[in-house]
Amino acid sequence: LGRLSGGGFLLLMECPPLEFSLDLSRQVTGPRFRGVKMIPPGLHFFSARAYNAQGTTLAPAYGQWFRSEAGKVLVLCWDAGTETLRAEEDREQEQRLQEAVVRGEMDAFLAPYAHGSLDPHSGAVAGGG
Repeated sequence: LGRLSGGGFLLLMECPPLEFSLDLSRQVTGPRFRGVKMIPPGLHFFSARAYNAQGTTLAPAYGQWFRSEAGKVLVLCWDAGTETLRAEEDREQEQRLQEAVVRGEMDAFLAPYAHGSLDPHSGAVAGGG
């Protein structure tokens, strides 16, 4: 319970299937993946790159450092033109998404943070249930 209430969130919107890395974990995401929950407070690094229909990557990886804080939701959106993640430009939409995450409405789409790997049983990563 402490990890759930004390962690931050990384919400990724409008993403294609990705090779996604957060700190020490790297996964290929599934269609339900919208980000990561229970991220411990502190500085973290993520990277992502799009997969095509054949399951290969064509784009270079995009990465970013961010600071996680308890209850804080970082909202990023996929930019298909640059194949990178960018901040949500619509501040009202960003606030609605942040509130939805805090209320637990996005929980089924967020993989739990884990040292070494994202939980494949969450259904948010490829091969998950």
